[in-house]
Amino acid sequence: MNKLLLILFSIVHFCIYAQCVSGDCVNGQGEYRYKNGTYTGSFIDGGLTGNGVFKSKKGYIYSGDWTQGVKNGIGRESFKRGHTYEGEFTSNLKNGKGTAWLPNTKFMEEIVYVGEWIDDVICGEGELSYNREVKYGRLKKLEKNTLSGTFINGVYQGRLTEEYDDEIIWSSFGLKSGDFKSFKQFSEREYKKLKNPASIEGSIILSCECVAGVSIFDATSIFRKKLSWWGNSIPPTTKSTILNTRQREFDIIEWHARELEIELNKQKLACNNESVLIAWSALNLKEKECNQIRKLYRSETAWNPKKGGAIKNPVPQQKWNNKIQKNLDKTEKKRQKIQLKIRKRLEKKDDVLCISGSLNPITLPQKVISKEEPEEKKKVRNPIELRFVRNNQLY
Repeated sequence: MNKLLLILFSIVHFCIYAQCVSGDCVNGQGEYRYKNGTYTGSFIDGGLTGNGVFKSKKGYIYSGDWTQGVKNGIGRESFKRGHTYEGEFTSNLKNGKGTAWLPNTKFMEEIVYVGEWIDDVICGEGELSYNREVKYGRLKKLEKNTLSGTFINGVYQGRLTEEYDDEIIWSSFGLKSGDFKSFKQFSEREYKKLKNPASIEGSIILSCECVAGVSIFDATSIFRKKLSWWGNSIPPTTKSTILNTRQREFDIIEWHARELEIELNKQKLACNNESVLIAWSALNLKEKECNQIRKLYRSETAWNPKKGGAIKNPVPQQKWNNKIQKNLDKTEKKRQKIQLKIRKRLEKKDDVLCISGSLNPITLPQKVISKEEPEEKKKVRNPIELRFVRNNQLY
């Protein structure tokens, strides 16, 4: 009796994980239950061929074209806690052109990629759009970025943020009052309360290039014309002094941009999405550090000619000038040395472009193999053919 129950349990257990639930699972439309999910759609000669939907127990869904159990053609797949993709498939992997809605990261939201894929990896020409929260003083703003061009292993080849229409890339020039597009009006009383009669807004921008599977980063600083303001009553004789003070603050941003580039390239990060996340994290930390230095600089070199000091105290300014220039020179020399060393080393290696992705087991129906069958005859039997023996009778 116990033996019979064991046999029955084995059959029921097998049927639960691999059986035709309804319809024609040989040549027609049917529903078939697998170990890890259920397929509903077309069958030809017992194989998943035509159009159908596979839903796994872990939340994965694929709806589209199949060829003998292999995803080939046009389809749409989605993961429970991952991305959604709609486009071309070859041999179970994303190949060709398609659109992906990617999960949010700590630094990016509403991420959408439209373009080319190779073996489940974003590779080729495409366009990536995303929203990024940026802080300007106490104000937080959600900015949309669109990057069009070449991607390698999901990494955009170029600047990782969209250009601003009012930006100035850093150079060792002197800022001009005309570069400040915001002019603030102050009363005489308000003006005398200011520590500095002009203020700049700037940030670090980051670019990436993949060479022989390694990410090479480039960082520099930008000045924002529309967000930088100039007081309405700055005496003409003091303009050059104030401009030079603000230029040195701009130089502080560039000094930290060079530090960021050095720190990232010393890590020799692989060309993949994980490295981009590391770079975003490092950028956030470096900008926080930079803003603290800028705040200290503005405090120690503050000067407002309207407060009665006809001449700016040159001592603290000269101290900061020396410190800033020293760091600019040191970081420039170091970053050029590291870039040259990396590129020289990578020139000797094959320029591997996209690395093929691996097939995720949950994305395909998994059949159950009967342990009683020999290795060469393993297959999932049709539940109609299941039989058991009791008292020498076949049932």
